[in-house]
Amino acid sequence: VNHYSMKQLYNNIPVFGRSVKIHYNKTNLPSSMSDSYHVGEFENSIPSIDISYAKQIVSTDFQLADFSYKNII
Repeated sequence: VNHYSMKQLYNNIPVFGRSVKIHYNKTNLPSSMSDSYHVGEFENSIPSIDISYAKQIVSTDFQLADFSYKNII
């Protein structure tokens, strides 16, 4: 049983969390496919995030009571 996957690229930049996977059965024939490709236009091909939004993500996702930020501008 084999699985092959390919990540989605946009302007040669990997698109986070986007890929296609083809699954082969024991006779080495394709048996299923799953994908999470983005369909449509991309708003901006240059990844960017401001510092306050980055801090908000950390605070929400990790819910840590005692932490400090290091090496940020």
